[in-house]
Amino acid sequence: MPNMWALSVFTLFLLAYWLKEYFDHRNSLKKVKLRVHVNGTRGKSSTTRLIAGMLREAGYKTVAKSTGTEPRVIFDDGREVPVIRPGRSNIMEQVKVIKFAGKIGADAVVLECMALRPDFQIMERKMIEPTIGVITNIRADHLDVMGPTVEDVAKALSGTIPYNGHFVTASREFFPFLKKVAETRNTIAHLANPEDVSDEEMKGFSYIEHKENVAIALKIADILGIERTKALRGMYRANPDVGVLRLYEVHERGKRIRFVNAFAANDPDSLGIIWNLVKNQGEKKVVLMNCRDDRIDRSRQLGEFLTRLEPQPYLCITTGALTSAFIKSAVANGFPEERILDLEGIPPEEAFEVIVEKVENNSLIFAIGNMVTYGERLAEVFKRKAEE
Repeated sequence: MPNMWALSVFTLFLLAYWLKEYFDHRNSLKKVKLRVHVNGTRGKSSTTRLIAGMLREAGYKTVAKSTGTEPRVIFDDGREVPVIRPGRSNIMEQVKVIKFAGKIGADAVVLECMALRPDFQIMERKMIEPTIGVITNIRADHLDVMGPTVEDVAKALSGTIPYNGHFVTASREFFPFLKKVAETRNTIAHLANPEDVSDEEMKGFSYIEHKENVAIALKIADILGIERTKALRGMYRANPDVGVLRLYEVHERGKRIRFVNAFAANDPDSLGIIWNLVKNQGEKKVVLMNCRDDRIDRSRQLGEFLTRLEPQPYLCITTGALTSAFIKSAVANGFPEERILDLEGIPPEEAFEVIVEKVENNSLIFAIGNMVTYGERLAEVFKRKAEE
């Protein structure tokens, strides 16, 4: 009997705790009037940062959280701190950020979607109750979770379209479908057009940004009545994600070598867009593929992607772990094995020296695959050498 009494007390205590947490969260949502939830296949982190920078410039006290290469909370003054996780990532982080934003009297939160599983995406949308939802684009990635087809990915991502608000996307292909979903939720759908962003406006960025991301932020500026030049000024001032697309020029051993860090974009559609954007930055093309032993499907997918590039690279360099999956796929799809230089297991500093020795003068190295750990360290070596 005492055990039953203790269990009843514990259950009541737990129920009281949950009720308090629920009502605290409802109160936080009421305090933070503007809530932007950013989802999509690619560009989520950059778009989150652009929107937050724009809102700060327009006078909104804004808290943002990106989950890109390095998860960060971005404060209302632009300062940022890393998210320290004792274990795996958990979508409850979003509740904590909203609570913090409410405590400091923030006008807005901009939150990058953390969830991949369709049911968790819906759960996250219910937690945040976004007033503006974003789906940057829809591409063939994470098919093991949201697939097997890109149409399935579109359905999964549509779970984060808000109710009774605004929805913005740059996905022209899937806009009719997404608009129908939005209409069933009493939400106004907006299509952002990258062609509306001029080349001159893009010159304001100190790194390689995508017009698609800028167009989405500008569409939100239109919705909120933020003047265009002010919106762009805020975007220019925003700190980019660690994994943002950057080009480093290295001069070693009488050679000029340009290194494009595209590790963060790891689906073929996104990489194809970036390739067309940067391929003229060097006379001779090299692809550097950084592999992970827990991303074998991605390695195989990008092995096939390599053979579709125009012009074809004269050399492909592989680094990281379990490079054989990528190499077998590339060779099976027609890339000559003798033009592959395998540097599996070689530390980044040593790999850099080998790469400089093997590539030709005026080469463009297009770095793809995986950013985590090895890719980040190798990119840091190129960055450091470019600054010397």
